[in-house]
Amino acid sequence: MQKYHNLLNNVNTEKPRAYYVPFSARDKKSFNRVDSSLFYLLNGEWNVKGYECFEDAENFLIDGFDKKIPVPSCVQYFGYDNFQYVNQKYPFALDFPNIPNLNPVFHFNRTFNIDFNPSNKVYFVTEGVDSCYYLYINGKFVGYTNISHKVTEFDISNYLLNGENTVDMLVVKWNATSYLEDQDKWRFTGIFRDVYLLTRPTNHITDYKIETNINGLDGIIKFKNNSSVDISVTICGENKIVKSFKNAEFIVENATFWSAENPYLYDVTISSNGEVIYERVGINSSKIENGIYLFNGKPIKFRGVNRHDFHPEKGMAVSIDDIKADLDLLKTLNVNAIRTSHYPSSPEFYNLCNELGFYVMSESDVESHGARFGAIDIATLDAKKKIADYYADSILERNVYNYENNKNFSCVAIWSFGNESGWGKGFELASKFFKEVDSRPTQYENIRIYSWDVLSKFHDDEDYKNALIDFDSMMYPSTKWINEYYLASDYKKRPLILCEYAHAMGNGPGGFTEYWDLFENNDNLCGGFVWELCNHGVTYNGKKERYGGDFNEGVHDGNFCMDGIVNSDRSLKPGSYEMKKVYQPLLFKREGGKVTIINKFYFINAIGKLKIVDNKKEYELSICIEPRSEIIIPCSDKGTIYLEFTRDSEDFVCAYEQFYDEKFIPTNKIEA
Repeated sequence: MQKYHNLLNNVNTEKPRAYYVPFSARDKKSFNRVDSSLFYLLNGEWNVKGYECFEDAENFLIDGFDKKIPVPSCVQYFGYDNFQYVNQKYPFALDFPNIPNLNPVFHFNRTFNIDFNPSNKVYFVTEGVDSCYYLYINGKFVGYTNISHKVTEFDISNYLLNGENTVDMLVVKWNATSYLEDQDKWRFTGIFRDVYLLTRPTNHITDYKIETNINGLDGIIKFKNNSSVDISVTICGENKIVKSFKNAEFIVENATFWSAENPYLYDVTISSNGEVIYERVGINSSKIENGIYLFNGKPIKFRGVNRHDFHPEKGMAVSIDDIKADLDLLKTLNVNAIRTSHYPSSPEFYNLCNELGFYVMSESDVESHGARFGAIDIATLDAKKKIADYYADSILERNVYNYENNKNFSCVAIWSFGNESGWGKGFELASKFFKEVDSRPTQYENIRIYSWDVLSKFHDDEDYKNALIDFDSMMYPSTKWINEYYLASDYKKRPLILCEYAHAMGNGPGGFTEYWDLFENNDNLCGGFVWELCNHGVTYNGKKERYGGDFNEGVHDGNFCMDGIVNSDRSLKPGSYEMKKVYQPLLFKREGGKVTIINKFYFINAIGKLKIVDNKKEYELSICIEPRSEIIIPCSDKGTIYLEFTRDSEDFVCAYEQFYDEKFIPTNKIEA
């Protein structure tokens, strides 16, 4: 067999496109893809056999199987390979593009029945396979693909039989581009996201883009037909036929604009040749003007977290229900933004963020952090640049997939080129690509390697100043540095965003209040993303909260995966409450016999119930505070006052405050 996993390119994959699932015109309208008669989900039990290396799998099509395991899943939970947590180091020697000879391989197999009409097209689609796979239909080779976190599509029409068919996938743990997937994570393997078939007419919609903008009170929706067929598009009752490779514009008068505060979506119906695609689009704008980030024209703040795909009992094979549970939890913690660290999330994640209301920094599947531990110019971290240059086309490809798959999701406010991979040709290509295809701003923190003692020269670098990137992005700068250098500098071409801050490990995070005192009072600062959402403690063989080193692995990073703002099972930690408090949408100030309540929302009224306990006297008020406005309520001028606010649209307390009488204020004084 040809060892494509030793090369950089995909084989026979379809061109990347916008995510959508078509319906038959005969199907009932639905936004749930499983209701489409053209969608055939292949999740469920698959046969599997493991091999120590690719050479051992030479006869995989006739070798038989070890067991059945569910798909999606990670093979490590079913007795294959080994669990390994690594943060920065590569789990293999730094010798790109070479990979270890002992490279585990897993043969996945199942059958499916299909009423195949040769006049149709049938596509085989995966949404996430780590790290690469060879696809066979009915024993014939179809193609090969790498990049773990992307939607991959193969045309399998010429390989199908009418009735029962067999699909075989040979999944390889490492490939030549695994040097670009060195994220801080457990190194799981398998078909970890959904896999399915799409049946389509021969001449069908292939791709389109939906762009929005704001003109006064009106919304503008621009539809770009990137297909070779004409498309019928209906928005707000208005229908237009958009010719092949042409555009159409729709004006929505007195529009309701989408934001994380008010995630209002308009239905878009797209049809051609008996297929219908049901989209929901939010009208918004995301841009930077004069060094200030503006969403719908307002200098909003990203009250964010970094989120990996992780479940203690399933690894990275998280379900739609798992994702929904995470997002519901983040709503209760007053989070409004998510960075998809450090790869694109599944399409259903973005759909849920559209619906529930989260700003998303969509990050490409790129990280070469382990280069800093190589033998090549460690002092200057030149190894990262060598990788960024060598893998230039692969880095661009990963950014193209991030964009193409996710371009129509209204929640995507920022594109990120990747994480901790230095700077080189690949990122220059990616930055130029995004400027050519999209208006949303871009972020990448590792454009310049810096150390804290020379950080004051950050903006003196001409290459940095001229780079096609829209944010000054930092990890873990001190508030002292933000104050004394960034805010004091005359150079504010770009707003500052903290792609990681407030590291939540152990007794962390710290400095929340200090950070947000700065953020709230400076429009050039637009917030940040806590590292990270949850502890990554594995539950396996009846033992919980296992981390690096608990599986006798040689290379690991110990308990550094236990760094979440919530626990592995999503139960809350002290830091969870601290983040929720700092992120809360209301600000309370007490002065004498009154309390001022300020609504920090930019787009919606704070409407709900205010519970007040004033010197043990408890009562409730209904309040409505306009965006960025305040109200004043009377209170006792002495004694303890407690206030908590619950929005009418929610069933949890989202903001609270307690004011103590002076004699009850705790101090840090320690008596001898």
